[in-house]
Amino acid sequence: MIRFCLVDQTDAKPLEGDVTFYLHPTFAEPVNMIRATNGRAILEECHAYGAFTVGISADQGKTKLELDLATDEKLPAWFRRR
Repeated sequence: MIRFCLVDQTDAKPLEGDVTFYLHPTFAEPVNMIRATNGRAILEECHAYGAFTVGISADQGKTKLELDLATDEKLPAWFRRR
């Protein structure tokens, strides 16, 4: 099981306001809105047993990010293959 979900600010622009996390539809709560604090938005209870694509919306929808966790080599191989 992997516990994750963090969005961090860049030097160019501080992260402020609400950040929406879009998880796989099999999650009990696939859409979660988190208020950025100290330039970070952390979804504390996000447990996954395999990789999926996570989406993020910030800056009142002006910034949209997407990450296929299967391509993130920082994660264990067993997680990325699932």
